[in-house]
Amino acid sequence: MNNKKKLMVVLGAGASVELGMPSVTHVDELFHNWTLQDFTLASDDSLTLYDYIRDRTNSHYPQNPRSALVKQTNYEEILYTIFQLSSMRSDNNFNLPMNAFLDLRELPIVRTSRGEITVNGDYLRFLCSLLVDNLINDFRCRCVNVQRNITPELESFKNFMGQLREDYDVAFISLNYDKLVTQACPNLFTGFDHNSGDFCPESVYARADWDLIYHLHGSVHFDMPVRNVAHEIVWNPDLESEFHQNSFGRNSQDTTEGIQMLKCTLLSRQKIDPLKVEKYHRLLSQ
Repeated sequence: MNNKKKLMVVLGAGASVELGMPSVTHVDELFHNWTLQDFTLASDDSLTLYDYIRDRTNSHYPQNPRSALVKQTNYEEILYTIFQLSSMRSDNNFNLPMNAFLDLRELPIVRTSRGEITVNGDYLRFLCSLLVDNLINDFRCRCVNVQRNITPELESFKNFMGQLREDYDVAFISLNYDKLVTQACPNLFTGFDHNSGDFCPESVYARADWDLIYHLHGSVHFDMPVRNVAHEIVWNPDLESEFHQNSFGRNSQDTTEGIQMLKCTLLSRQKIDPLKVEKYHRLLSQ
């Protein structure tokens, strides 16, 4: 055990923007662009189903009589809202108790490459899976680009991270998906065996020193290949290899509230029930 003072660094989206990762606002723009093909509104082809749900949410918040508490939504919250709507509109077995009290507003007709459709729960789930899978793929591409094109900003970032590790026993707690910290500090402990890809919970519990990074919301390195354990999260060090997230093709994750979540490698607003996945549960417990 070393005698350095411990320092915990929590990394949010602002830590990565200058190095080429998208801001929250930029992700919202990406979501709009990705839904222009199969999710445009029949009444207005400049808007998509994602835009509609986001804008309806934002128009709801100003009804708060305390103006100082009026908030603005973001893409993570909208993803969770789409999950909720999908479950409510897929409650064919009448298992969702909230449907006993709520009358859902009709969603607009959507124009797809196959014609106009009425939006149901399955189509909302398809929307979510498309956005989640495209988002992690976009982050991987950006990380590969940063890896190939070393910039002065990246060198400064590496030097800063290196100096922190020299002066302190550092724990990086990342709420981002990118690999910028592990690129700057490639030998940080992550909780995974980087050769086999396996998550090693015993090593997480046994670790006394820090010098680590935990990706609490997911990582570009997380993968769900076909292995002995279904939907197991493993570490894939090669961002240019094939990944297997395919969230639409997986079974849903049932929650205690009756809402069904995607089984995927990202964790956003839907924070609680995905923690049943061992990797997230072990890391957060530490």
